Amino acid sequence: MLPENNSELLSLRLLSAQIGTDPLLVQGPGGNTSMKIGEVLWVKASGKSLKASASEEIFIPVNYMGVRAKLLEGATDPLEGQTITNLVSSTLRPSIETSLHAIMADPIVVHVHCVKTIGWSVAQNAEMMLSDVLQGEEWGWIPYRRPGVPLAEEILERKLESARILVLGNHGLVVTGEEPQKVAQLLKQVVKRLDRKPRRFPDTKIKIKDLQKFCADTAYCLPLKAEWHSLGVDTANLDIVSGGSLYPDHVIFLGPGMTMCPSAGQIKSYQPEKESPKLLVVPQSGILVLKGLSQVEKEMIQCLVDVVRRVPASQKIRYLTQSEEKELLDWDAEQYRISLNAYPTSNV
Repeated sequence: MLPENNSELLSLRLLSAQIGTDPLLVQGPGGNTSMKIGEVLWVKASGKSLKASASEEIFIPVNYMGVRAKLLEGATDPLEGQTITNLVSSTLRPSIETSLHAIMADPIVVHVHCVKTIGWSVAQNAEMMLSDVLQGEEWGWIPYRRPGVPLAEEILERKLESARILVLGNHGLVVTGEEPQKVAQLLKQVVKRLDRKPRRFPDTKIKIKDLQKFCADTAYCLPLKAEWHSLGVDTANLDIVSGGSLYPDHVIFLGPGMTMCPSAGQIKSYQPEKESPKLLVVPQSGILVLKGLSQVEKEMIQCLVDVVRRVPASQKIRYLTQSEEKELLDWDAEQYRISLNAYPTSNV
């Protein structure tokens, strides 16, 4: 067994903790990192936060060659039986993206739900636009596929296992390399290229009194962050969120699509026991959020706001389809991830 202070694993933990503290790169349990040491792939556990790598043992050892072989054989679950149990006492599962980590050629793989990347990758013509922005970089484009096996299969189909930069449609970014420091530098370099200033919003248009009246005696309350209300008071943001779901974690943690609620009567009709939406957009007024949101759900709302404010107002968007949403919601692996992050908090 590798000791906890193994220098290679320590470098992975430090890199992961650094990435995990940046909400523009990862939110909640989103994103994952890995390192191949000999015949073992050490990959982040499903449902765990990358920033926890500084204080917890969150990496699971996996036989990555076995995962590769099963994937090429067309196995439904190539991870089955591939965790190296004699190297770890944890009962946690390896990341749902372990297949992706296993097939990539480089020893270090970083996958982030980068806000700036998602802002580009939701565009209908994302690949064409990115070819200009990332000119000179060795990168590849992967159209949206469900995380896990379908995504890994698409990478294999496109023969992009050796790419050091992958932009994932409606999903995020993958960077790889041989040394943690070089991977960190590459990540910073790509994110800088994809930088867009968030759209300013008219905070003077937030109708606090109307929202307070709307949510009185309901399961909803006003969020404390003014920028969250931009989803309802900024015309461009409102148009974008009303069109559908932009990326997987939006669906998993906030529910599919967005609920528009133009009247107080409609708000009062929502009851917590009836799978109430996590947030309600009140056009031209702001938003309301369900009381008792978990910390992860709050991070996901912030992520949505950060993404939407970086999407150009005139952009034609490729939303997730209803079948893609259902595929995510019916997936046991995602239900497991939710169960590890369902603790409510009080302040919104």
